[in-house]
Amino acid sequence: MKTNYASKKGTSKVSLRNCVRCGRLYAPQRQEKICPICFREEESRYEDVVEYLRDHPGASHAEVAHAVGVEEQTIYRFIEEGRLEVGGASYALHRCQRCGCTLQAGRHCAACQEELARELRGAVQALSLRTENRIATEDTKNKVFSRSIRK
Repeated sequence: MKTNYASKKGTSKVSLRNCVRCGRLYAPQRQEKICPICFREEESRYEDVVEYLRDHPGASHAEVAHAVGVEEQTIYRFIEEGRLEVGGASYALHRCQRCGCTLQAGRHCAACQEELARELRGAVQALSLRTENRIATEDTKNKVFSRSIRK
């Protein structure tokens, strides 16, 4: 939940959110969805996973989760965020969310990323043209042309 609170003078607003993990109220600095306390805990878990993988390269998701004491979903999230790369037998388990090909990191393969970017650029251009046309139409509606005035 996002809430804006104005100061007593009404000059500035403070945006507050509830952390999606613990529910605490916090003031986000950027677009983060978790509070600073949960962020530190998440970073600590990430460092533990990375350290375990350095000592045990090629370990499975389940093995890492059990040894480090995190849920497998946390490891999958690190992979989707591009913070971890998958290799070995686990490589075939992580797939592109769009086309289904195998990935080492992230949510989409390079081909799908490019196609999504191209589609997004096209949508932005179409929206821009639509806005320009609407503005031009509104401008002509408000103008009186001399030909339309009868003497």
